[in-house]
Amino acid sequence: MLQIPKRISLISETASILRDGINKGYWQGNLPGERILCDQLHISRPTLRAALSLLQKEGMIRVTHGKRRKVFPAEDRPRSVQNRMIGLIINKSISQISPLTFQILMEVRHHLHLGGFETEIFISPTQEFRHQRLKLENFIEKHSVSCCILLLSSEEQQKWFFQKGIPALVFGSCYPSVKLPSLDVDNYAVCHHAAGIFLGRGHRRLAFIRSDNRIAGDRASTEGFMDGITQSPHADANGIVIRHKDTRRDLIRRLDKLLDSEDQCPTGILTSRPLETLMVVMHLLKRGITIPEDISLIARDRDYSFNFLEPKIAHYAYPRDLFSRRLTRVILQLLDNVTVYTRRNLILSDFKDGESLHTLEPVKE
Repeated sequence: MLQIPKRISLISETASILRDGINKGYWQGNLPGERILCDQLHISRPTLRAALSLLQKEGMIRVTHGKRRKVFPAEDRPRSVQNRMIGLIINKSISQISPLTFQILMEVRHHLHLGGFETEIFISPTQEFRHQRLKLENFIEKHSVSCCILLLSSEEQQKWFFQKGIPALVFGSCYPSVKLPSLDVDNYAVCHHAAGIFLGRGHRRLAFIRSDNRIAGDRASTEGFMDGITQSPHADANGIVIRHKDTRRDLIRRLDKLLDSEDQCPTGILTSRPLETLMVVMHLLKRGITIPEDISLIARDRDYSFNFLEPKIAHYAYPRDLFSRRLTRVILQLLDNVTVYTRRNLILSDFKDGESLHTLEPVKE
């Protein structure tokens, strides 16, 4: 009996179920009509057609006269139809990736596997990309990689893929000089909104703490945060961006310098990555600074560990399953030679209020 597709990528799982049915001889000669298959699998016609397109590229079926789809036995199929290897190019070690991002990657790998695609991981530190080019070329050639997913990629790396003409999807944001398809959270909108939240609650001295990297998403975050302040009607509002070297020691040193400044010590802090948020919270408490009475805090990125923190951290969150579905869909479109628009594909995040936010009392004149 046929299964019913249940997972996130309906196209890839539908193709997997059809592939399994053909290999087991469930259908012989021709496939049933689209309406019958849609009823059996409980899926829409566009989903079915996309899955059938994958099987046609594999040589498992062929459209004959009258648009009937003929099933081909394994011995009659083309031996080599398409490379089915996808490269995950990651610019940090696996241990340095946030749990949420790691889970999304694992879900995408799973759904691609259901569609008959395998994945290989290549670690390429951003600051060492010039020394990684030859290794990356060898990796792509050795594994016959047909498409790549770029995570935490630098501008130099994105340009390399674009100039080489290697199909690639940026898991994050593209730089303005690069025309590759990308999928990311709308970090500009998130940080612009966060600045507005702070200002609306009476805060006028704000700080955004981020890594001193070359990631496009962090640049967009900085622009959104500063625009949110400068474009507000509050002429007395000011913001500062604190860039650290992605180490605890440097983050604490710069945070202490900020807190000890009489004219720049903020009443509201926006953090970027989850580990950074945790370090800031612990250091503020170590210094005897209470949250939110002394300093209010908003986290740009959510993490599961926030569920165990007191006070509850105000943050932004997006549906993980939505991100996984969109990422898988664009990859399948690239592999299927479907036109993928190179404009940014952005996911909107929702603001989740928390106990780390405090409304300041108006200053009495």
